Amino acid sequence: MAKETKQTTQKQRSPFKTVSKNLPFYPDLTNEEQKAFIGCYVSEQILGDKPDPKDNIPVFIFADVETGEEVFITQSYAITKAIEAARREFNNNIKDVVFTFTFKGKTEVHGKPFNQFDTGYCTLEEYNLFMSKE
Repeated sequence: MAKETKQTTQKQRSPFKTVSKNLPFYPDLTNEEQKAFIGCYVSEQILGDKPDPKDNIPVFIFADVETGEEVFITQSYAITKAIEAARREFNNNIKDVVFTFTFKGKTEVHGKPFNQFDTGYCTLEEYNLFMSKE
């Protein structure tokens, strides 16, 4: 365990500034069986650098609460609304907020594709208390 902590500390102290990451996307549309994603907000960014913003992909980066593995989640309506609600409740301090997103499928609204998600959030303390009781 001490060795693992030392490696983690060394990794966090890297002198390199991250320019890009190749992360998987949630949901993985190549997999028919989607499980809920449970994780914490890390940051947001725009994938791509085309002059027309419609050609770029705005994403959030989340870290799985159990594994720490980071994923891209497209800034869809439901995901953005969940983040905005948590930011309002916690005065923009959402580093200790755990989100859950369950992909329900794709549909079309007013002729445009629309991803459907069930979303929710709680504090990390509430999440840990819930998990300790299971």
